[in-house]
Amino acid sequence: MAKDKPKMQVNLPPRVQPIGETIAPHITVCAEVPDEAVLRPHLYQARMSLAVVDGRRVEKNQPAHSVDSVVSGVNIIPLTATFSGRLWFSFENLAFRPETAGHTYHFRISVWQSAHDEKTNIWKQPTLYGETITQNITVVLSGRSVERRVSNEVHEWDMETFGTILGMREREPPLGIEECVALWPQPKAIMHAELDRGPWAATSKSRNSAPS
Repeated sequence: MAKDKPKMQVNLPPRVQPIGETIAPHITVCAEVPDEAVLRPHLYQARMSLAVVDGRRVEKNQPAHSVDSVVSGVNIIPLTATFSGRLWFSFENLAFRPETAGHTYHFRISVWQSAHDEKTNIWKQPTLYGETITQNITVVLSGRSVERRVSNEVHEWDMETFGTILGMREREPPLGIEECVALWPQPKAIMHAELDRGPWAATSKSRNSAPS
């Protein structure tokens, strides 16, 4: 029987975004923590890619429309924080490039995971945990007056949510790959080669999962 798709939610940026300005509130995605993650640690990573450009669908991994050509900033990020039974990922310091003015975009946000096999002490090949597509974002020239949100209350709520995520990251930061390997020193954990591609981090529950 196929597993149900995890519930994922994206905290969307304003639907009209001036070029050169940092997207705020930051694009944030949360996903339910899978049940098996309570029993064994996982490494997590979120990736951003283009899904639709000016109404045209972009095929996955299509090099002609790399997300790097649309936004500046880091578009592959590790787990930011874990709380309220969810995994949280925040794309910070993203801004649209000048050549994007006048175009509209949908982004695809995907979450990947790598599970730790306690019997073999191996971090497995990353697999897709879930993905979602944002609403369309229209890019305009800088300096244009833009109504950021339908209501100030919604905008403030989103900003507070992002502040909470950063606060949790400061109080209980996720584990990096090196820390995860150090938790299983005998024999030394083996990392799948794909874990060298981009940043990864594990939920802090991994600390409680390490053998004594």
